[in-house]
Amino acid sequence: MPPWPPRAALLEGLACDADGRLYVAANGAGQIWRIDPNGEICALARGLRMPSAVALGRGSWGFHAGNAYVVTFAGELIEFPGAVL
Repeated sequence: MPPWPPRAALLEGLACDADGRLYVAANGAGQIWRIDPNGEICALARGLRMPSAVALGRGSWGFHAGNAYVVTFAGELIEFPGAVL
């Protein structure tokens, strides 16, 4: 479980994978969370500068299936290879 309560984490953009897991940018916490259908929350990344949106690779347009992509309000684009199970 991430150290931040969801209400204080300032949740931003999200994406959903084929298995119903949500990938959420927790802006205030500086983290990316995966939320499983059973409600379990896992922090996939920490220490990010204001993450704002998450996209999942689908194997087309140069994106690789299984990777997560995050953009931040600081203007960064970050790739997380293999983040999607």
